[in-house]
Amino acid sequence: MLDLSEAYEIGPNDGWVLHLDQVGPAVTIFEDNGFQGARPEVLRAFSVDAEVRSAWWNVNAVTRFSFATQGELITAMEAGWTRGGVRPDALDAELADRYGAMRTPSLWVAGMLAAVERRTGIRLDRDQRAEVS
Repeated sequence: MLDLSEAYEIGPNDGWVLHLDQVGPAVTIFEDNGFQGARPEVLRAFSVDAEVRSAWWNVNAVTRFSFATQGELITAMEAGWTRGGVRPDALDAELADRYGAMRTPSLWVAGMLAAVERRTGIRLDRDQRAEVS
């Protein structure tokens, strides 16, 4: 796994890093120490002519899972709980078997990442997730 602090020559208090990578037709955006990629206006902009799934969490156990497409924020939720967006239940069928993990404190990050993996094919293994957390 790429050590982003060395790759971008940043320190722990230097702000946020955005790292892009393409795996097949999917593009991943990794943002270390930031919330920019989870903001509704950013998701709407990224989703013009695309589908965007976002999994965000912080050290205080606050989470956000979002789905946007065609410039609209379709659904956004606190890891499997109360949902918002123009069609809050749009992913219910797709995520039905992930909601349990997304609602379990020790599994919420794994549940969100599994939900992203299901649609993109991009998987972070345990060692990578530990480095990202």
